[in-house]
Amino acid sequence: MKTIQILIFLLLFSTLLRANDTTTIHKKWIFKKGHHHATLLLSDRFLSKPELLRWRIRFDTTCRYILRDKNGKIEEDQLDWLKLPGITFTPWFTHGNTAMVGWRYNMQKDSFELNTYFHQRGGTFFKDNPHLCVAPNETFETEIKLDYATKGITTSIITPRGTLSETRRYHFKRFQSWAVFIHPFFGGTTKAPHRVVLYAELIKKVKFKGKR
Repeated sequence: MKTIQILIFLLLFSTLLRANDTTTIHKKWIFKKGHHHATLLLSDRFLSKPELLRWRIRFDTTCRYILRDKNGKIEEDQLDWLKLPGITFTPWFTHGNTAMVGWRYNMQKDSFELNTYFHQRGGTFFKDNPHLCVAPNETFETEIKLDYATKGITTSIITPRGTLSETRRYHFKRFQSWAVFIHPFFGGTTKAPHRVVLYAELIKKVKFKGKR
């Protein structure tokens, strides 16, 4: 009887630890060499009237990459922004109305640069400067918040070194009722040069309950 009680206690204790854990990320995205998309491409795609979405993210050491051409020269795509999770209201044309976070590896600083990243009416928008940086295996969070009254989407990056936010107004009459998750994407144009492991998990989802 005591053995069963101890096992139950250990199970409850481990569950409590997991619930209060702010560093462990249970969802792993694997980009195989030569691929843009990760292995979890078809998971958790659709959502209705999102108001707030928050992800917890960590770059594995395999996320370091150096893109060289056939002559060994660093390619221009080294400075391109790769994509972390986000959402789009135009899944048939992701360059229409999309919000996400961009990232790239800075080999000089051995860190990952982060930036707000939007597609709107075929255009691409991100901050030229400043960027936030995180180290390999350092946990941070990203957030997308929607204001249905002003038709504004705010993307935020929260790191131990600071926060970066940007809001863009979307120039159409109203948001569609349904949105689609944009999953992590290796690119730009260049595909993963080796096996890349990224940890990213949706930790908060709030649905809009008011009238639009």
